[in-house]
Amino acid sequence: MSSRRFPGKMLVDVGGDSLLGKVIKRVLSCESVTRVVVATSNETSDDALCEAAHRMGIEYFRGSLSDVAGRLINCGLTYNAEVFIRVNGDSPLICPSLLDEGCRLFARCAETVDIVTNVMPRTFPRGQSVEVIRTDALERGYKDFFKNEHFEHVTPYFYAHPEHFRIENFSSGHSMGDIQLSVDTLADLQAVEVILQHAGGDVSWKTAATLKQEMCG
Repeated sequence: MSSRRFPGKMLVDVGGDSLLGKVIKRVLSCESVTRVVVATSNETSDDALCEAAHRMGIEYFRGSLSDVAGRLINCGLTYNAEVFIRVNGDSPLICPSLLDEGCRLFARCAETVDIVTNVMPRTFPRGQSVEVIRTDALERGYKDFFKNEHFEHVTPYFYAHPEHFRIENFSSGHSMGDIQLSVDTLADLQAVEVILQHAGGDVSWKTAATLKQEMCG
C-alpha cells in the first residue's frame, strides 16, 4: 500500500474489483495452486490490505517491508511450503496458464531445479512474471545477499550467480519484455481497464499484450 509511484494501488478499483482481488481471482483459477497467501508487510499502512484479504477468505502473512526476500522465506517456512509460486501483487492480468506452465516445468525437473522462471531472459510482458521457487534455495541464497535490490526484488542475486543455482527458464517465443501489463502508475491502471473492457476478465496474456501494443501505436 506504500508504493512510491502509486500509493494505495492494491485496493484501487479496476474493472469492478480491487487490484488485489483481480490478482487473487486469476491465481485461484490455476490448476496447480493449492493455497494462496498474501505476503505483505507489518507496517500499519498494510492493515487495510490484510483486512481485504480476510474478507476474501484469503490467508495473509506479515513481515518486513523492505526485506521482501526474508518475508517470503518466513512465509514459506510458516506454511511448510517446500515450493512456492511468487506472483507480484501489481499484476491483475497475470495469466493462470503461465503459472501452470511454470509448475509443470518444475514438476518435470523437481529433483534438479531450484527456480523455474520466465523472466531470465524476459520474453513475456511485465505483469506476466512467474517464479516457482524452492524455499530452501531461497534460504541458501539469502545468506549471501549484499545489495538492497537482493532483499527487495528477491531473485536478482540468483540470476547473477547461475553457477550456484539450478535455474530453468521458459520462453514466450516472442520479444515482449518491454510491454507493460503490470500496474506501477495511474496510466498503467487505466490501460489495464481498457484491456479488460475490450477483452473481458479472462483475457489471455497474448491478447492483453496485443491490445497494449495497439494502444501504444
